[in-house]
Amino acid sequence: YQPLRITAIYPRPHSRIRAGFGVIMISFSGDLDLSGRIHEWVSVRGHELAPPLYDASTRSLLFRVASQCLPNEICRVRIRHNLVRGVNGESLLPRQQDGMLKTTTFRWKFYTGEASPYEESNLASSGLMGVLKRYQAGALQQVGGGG
Repeated sequence: YQPLRITAIYPRPHSRIRAGFGVIMISFSGDLDLSGRIHEWVSVRGHELAPPLYDASTRSLLFRVASQCLPNEICRVRIRHNLVRGVNGESLLPRQQDGMLKTTTFRWKFYTGEASPYEESNLASSGLMGVLKRYQAGALQQVGGGG
């Protein structure tokens, strides 16, 4: 059994992005079961998310914040690990291979504001710039239903 792993996220934890950007990207180590309640896999406190888009080449989901984040807001993202499934039933558990380290939660936060001088470098270092470019070109597949 090989559990699914999250291999990349954007916005990166504790980073600052433009308030109107409103895109969350998550890449996984394996193919995803796209038949479930994918729109419920991720939440952002205080915001509704549009149905996700999928990039098959990178196994990435892109969630759009339907209600725009305000300037100087702390956006808290949560992945509901109990809902995430791979095509063969894999989950994100176990979270640690040896069980000796403190388990990690599938949560992080980022900040919004004016454009950050580090925004482009944070995106580039996340490894998800290609997903964003395909999203901007309209090349991602919509998956899941709305809530």
